[in-house]
Order: sequence, then structure tokens, then C-alpha cells
Amino acid sequence: MKSHHLFSENPGIISLQEAEPILEPYLSMVLKCIRTPIEQWKGVCEREPLFVMDLDPRARANIINSHVVASVEKRFAKVKGVRLTRDHGFLVLIIGERIVVRFKKLDEKLRSRNYMTNQQWKLYYQEDLPGLPPGATVVIAGYRLDPTGMLLNDVHVVCPVGSQNKWAIPVAEGATIRLPVAATPPRRAVVKAKGVRTRKSAQ
Repeated sequence: MKSHHLFSENPGIISLQEAEPILEPYLSMVLKCIRTPIEQWKGVCEREPLFVMDLDPRARANIINSHVVASVEKRFAKVKGVRLTRDHGFLVLIIGERIVVRFKKLDEKLRSRNYMTNQQWKLYYQEDLPGLPPGATVVIAGYRLDPTGMLLNDVHVVCPVGSQNKWAIPVAEGATIRLPVAATPPRRAVVKAKGVRTRKSAQ
């Protein structure tokens, strides 16, 4: 099959101004879903230091993220206006059929790290996937830890487009601060699979 380039700045991606009122009612709960498991992890580190010492950084990150995801499932299970699904092998929170939220650890540049499968590429370049609302924007509710890996530094909701973010919203107790990100990610070569419908081709 012939490959082609997909322009990274898809006009269908939700803007910061559109996203903020959709996300706002749920951000305090998102913060609790992330903060509580990290506080519990700190307690484990203090009570069982030898056990934690045997874990490599990846194992520690996986433990924290698993508990964050479990917290999301419990807290959002009966919340109106949202739904949860694991159809693609990981949990996403779908808000108003407009925004698809993933939960991940972020690096110093507010980016998550992934093994970039074809599915991951489609998510990061905002292409439609079967089972997710057509035209919905994928965002990441992400967290950063201090150097010890025990304390929460901050939480952001970011909108990835390729290797960078279109916008970011820092989440704080009772408030959010708008941070538009002025960056244009690079183009990438995409091999279109038969029957896969992208947002651009659907227009």
C-alpha cells in the first residue's frame, strides 16, 4: 500500500477554549483519582522500603498507574455524562462524546512515553479508532512526580498532536490555569490500513 503524509494540525481537534468548559466539571475528581493513589504509594514506600527498593523505575510507574486507573474506574463508574471503556486494551474516560481522556505519567515536557504501535500513532495524531466517538479529541490527564517518585508534583490535561501538545491545562485544587502551547509537531508518514477512516478523510 502507498504511504502518504498526514498533516499534523487537524482542524477537527478541539481547541482550548472549547475543551475547558467540557472538562471543568470533572477536573476536581480527576485530581483525586491521581492524587490519592500516589499518596497511598508514598505510604507503601515508607512502610516497605526494602520491597520498593527491589522494583525498577518501570515497575514502580506501572504500579502507580494501575492504581490511578482503578481509582478512575471506581470514581467515574456512575457519573452522568461520561462513560468508561477498555475496548482498546487500556482505560479511557469519554466525556460528552467529545473528549477521550487517557491517564498517564508525563515527562518534564508534559509528554507521555509509549511504545509507538500503529494504534498509539493514531491516538497521538488524533485519528479515529473504531469504538471511540468519531471526531472526538484524545487528551491525557497526566501527572508528574518528584525525583523520589513518591510525591506528586503536578497534574495537567494535555492535548497531544504528534510529538508535542496543542494545549495544556494545569489542574489545581479548585482552579485551572489556561496554558495554550504554541508548537507545530512534525509531519509523519502514515500507512493507511484498508477500512480505517480518519477524521480528515471523513470530511
